[in-house]
Amino acid sequence: MPTPKELMDSPPDTRSLYPATALYARVDTVELTAAVAYGNWSPDAELAARLECPILALNPLAYHFFVMPPEATVDGHALVRAVPK
Repeated sequence: MPTPKELMDSPPDTRSLYPATALYARVDTVELTAAVAYGNWSPDAELAARLECPILALNPLAYHFFVMPPEATVDGHALVRAVPK
C-alpha cells in the first residue's frame, strides 16, 4: 500500500480511473502548461467545484479543454471541462 507521501509524489492517472470520461476541475486549481496537469479532477462537476475529489494527474495532450460559461458554474466557481480526445 502506498504511503501518503508516495501518493502526493505520484497521484493516480485520470485515464486509468475514468476511461473515456469527461472530467471537471475548478479553474483556480488547474495548471495546464506542463506535460502533466495536477488537480481535483472529477466526473462530477459539483464535487470538483467543492474540491471534494482527490488530486489526480492528467495528461493535457490526451484531452480537449473547455472553460465552462459563468451561467454553468457550480456555487460561483468557474470550472474547466476536460474531454478525452
